[in-house]
Amino acid sequence: MANKQVICKVILQVLVFSCLFGSFVYFFMKDQMETFMKGRTTITRRVEAVNSLEFPTITICFDPATKLSVAKKYGFKNYFQKFISDIPNKTLPQVFDEMTYGFEQDYSIWNHDGKKIHLGLNDIDAAYSSVKMQFQVDAIKTWDFGTCIKMEPRFEMVSPLYRLELSLQLSSTINTEDKIESVLFIFTSNRSWVSISNSDWPQYQPLKARVHLSKEFTQLFWQAEEEYFKHGTDRPGDCLKKLVEQQNCSVSCWGSTIPGLPYCQTASEYSCVDPVWGTEEYFDCFMTKEVTHYSLIDRIETPYHEDKNKMKTDVLIGIKAMQKVTTEEVFVLTLQDLIGSVGGSLGLFFGFSFSAVFFACLNKLFQ
Repeated sequence: MANKQVICKVILQVLVFSCLFGSFVYFFMKDQMETFMKGRTTITRRVEAVNSLEFPTITICFDPATKLSVAKKYGFKNYFQKFISDIPNKTLPQVFDEMTYGFEQDYSIWNHDGKKIHLGLNDIDAAYSSVKMQFQVDAIKTWDFGTCIKMEPRFEMVSPLYRLELSLQLSSTINTEDKIESVLFIFTSNRSWVSISNSDWPQYQPLKARVHLSKEFTQLFWQAEEEYFKHGTDRPGDCLKKLVEQQNCSVSCWGSTIPGLPYCQTASEYSCVDPVWGTEEYFDCFMTKEVTHYSLIDRIETPYHEDKNKMKTDVLIGIKAMQKVTTEEVFVLTLQDLIGSVGGSLGLFFGFSFSAVFFACLNKLFQ
């Protein structure tokens, strides 16, 4: 009789243990392990005050991007036709420069104190303060915006006093047919401006502030937003350069401004590297681990008097507070989370704990 009771007790314990273990694995352990092994992620977002900020790279472009008179001259129906066949006695860069608006030829830019902006390194006084700023100014060729002026900051912001005020003046010699309707101010980080060249933004769209000529003095106040991802590239330009070089063309070049790659001189040179565009590897080059982009939190437009010069506009760019928004991709379940979660569940289902196991072993040892 006693043996039967023992056997029944053992069978019951095995059944209960099996049910509990099956429930543990099916309802809990399976999902936890799947989440951990697949490396599933989620997004966290926070707003925080900071002691320093990265002033955005400001790229100044025009709408329309190309001159209608030149397009008619060469019989181009769209901008990309220039890559199809060569113009006699002209290189692609020469045709591009003729089609687009040239810095210090079709327009000029001044700082608020009347100092003219030039290509190269510029020392600029901040508007309404004694703060000194420095910008590297370069002309870049882009697919969608023509020739643009890129102003890359060489300083770190430590207060809201870093405000950039610019005055843009069009040349009176611009053909009436090539009238500029508006100016685009594109805000990017110092690392991601290269995406402007090809207009490829797989993770976000940059801030593009359109300012119409002669209508108002425009103040643009921005806020920085940082995003961190688990996967991606650190240098999009280097990544694209590597892809182009893998084509084994006679000349490694590109049809817009990319660091380390010259601009293609002929249509045949570009046709050799063109298959790179649009591939999965190409778009992967613009997926970065760290992304800083900008949002417009305020725009103030002050109308000019009626006699204001219609070939000119003034813009102030700055911030109102030293803060940023941080978005980060994090793992849903880390190894520490998995151990804690599984350990807690083992205690819930089986009363398991490391201390209980330790003391049980200790008792067996000294019996």
